[in-house]
Amino acid sequence: MTQKFWGGLALLLIILGSAYTMGWYYIAGLIDREAARFLQEQSAKGLHFDGLLSPAHGFPGVFQLTYSGRIEAPDGSVTLPRLDISGLPFQGQPVTVTAPQGLVADLKDLPDYFRALDYAVLTFIIPKNLPPDASYARLKIWQTEGDARLEVPSLTLRWPDASLYAEISLTLTPDLQPEGTAMLGLTNHNFFVSVLADHMGLPDKNKLLILTTLNALNKENGAVVLPFRIQDQALYLKILRLGSLPAILWPGTPFLGRERPDIPPAPPQ
Repeated sequence: MTQKFWGGLALLLIILGSAYTMGWYYIAGLIDREAARFLQEQSAKGLHFDGLLSPAHGFPGVFQLTYSGRIEAPDGSVTLPRLDISGLPFQGQPVTVTAPQGLVADLKDLPDYFRALDYAVLTFIIPKNLPPDASYARLKIWQTEGDARLEVPSLTLRWPDASLYAEISLTLTPDLQPEGTAMLGLTNHNFFVSVLADHMGLPDKNKLLILTTLNALNKENGAVVLPFRIQDQALYLKILRLGSLPAILWPGTPFLGRERPDIPPAPPQ
């Protein structure tokens, strides 16, 4: 009896292990095909990946992809010695994207100092029922069904002399405008502000005002904490209203009783 029990248990474990292995590699194949399709779609939109993307790996744990190379866009390029992507490709599950060796972003209007990152990592939650495009009609259905939510539990950008940390949670209002919170943390904020102020050509008095405000905020682990909030198309820092935000007009947004064209018509003569 005991021998039959252990023999049956061993057979069950073999069957379960084989099923898990087949299932894991089946999903890995789906990931590879979706990754190839994504690269083709982005290339058609003018975003070119000039590098190598590994097949899905990481068995028997979470799925992983590794990319190394250059990403070119109309407004610049990003060079990545190594980009690691890991997670479960299911709705509601976290995915982590890491550049462990840093990156170089040659992007328009980006200050020279911020172009070279020593390290970067982003963790986001795969949205539920994400629409295939950002048209008004699809986003309206997405919002109505209660799935229109963007969650970024963690973002870290690290330069030689400063770092930025963030947590972001955004939803869409019935008018399809963003609303939510963003918690930002800055280390060595004096240096950070100085670089941005010089790049933007801000007067010294404005730079001093910004530094004075930041110095008055709470600090955690040596970082100044900036609790931002977006509500009613306005940006707030704590309870301080910083200003209004322009309305986002998604493609197909109803406009004066008709569909808004990409280019507004000329005014009547």
